[in-house]
Amino acid sequence: MTDIQELCERVIIIDHGTIFFDGRLSEVVDRFADSKLITIQCESITDRPAEHLGKYGEIVAQNPGNLQLKVKRDRVIPVCKALLDELPVSDIDIQEVPIEEVIRRIFAR
Repeated sequence: MTDIQELCERVIIIDHGTIFFDGRLSEVVDRFADSKLITIQCESITDRPAEHLGKYGEIVAQNPGNLQLKVKRDRVIPVCKALLDELPVSDIDIQEVPIEEVIRRIFAR
């Protein structure tokens, strides 16, 4: 998928002989990904129980000093604000869900 992202602007997704999607690769993520990934760096993150942090979104990874959450697109800004207000965050990163996961979800339907 990395090669496709690097080389292709347009993608056609065919499902059972029918064109399911025809457009820009970036539109696939915009149209079919309902979440984004928020990663924060915070030294005291391991002190927080998973139940407490889970209120912000689905915990993808939690390591010492690092937390990654999958958050619904419409909740990204409020969740970031809440995390910044509640925790001593030293860095925050917001990314799209990997295109592989989006394509996998499309074909799982």
